[in-house]
Amino acid sequence: MKVTEETVCVFETYSGSRYEINRGKVRRLNPTAEKRVDGEWHELYILPELWIGAPAILVMESLSKYGEDDYGNVGDLTTRMTSDIVGIDVLSEEEVPF
Repeated sequence: MKVTEETVCVFETYSGSRYEINRGKVRRLNPTAEKRVDGEWHELYILPELWIGAPAILVMESLSKYGEDDYGNVGDLTTRMTSDIVGIDVLSEEEVPF
């Protein structure tokens, strides 16, 4: 599924993490790892593609303002890769192209 500026969805990964994407921003929904700043919205700089059985690659604003960001930083950006996606729920009323 190609994420657009209008996409609102929640996806779950093999590791059990849940993420929400809402109109160009992302947040991790699991309140278990404070280092990941769970629940906080972060701007996506590249809109990802989400596919069952593949990881999501999130290019977003750096998390270093919340403390040491130990990997993935390139200037003001960071890259995160999730474990493989096991489910996607599209929540927006807009049609999302697959």
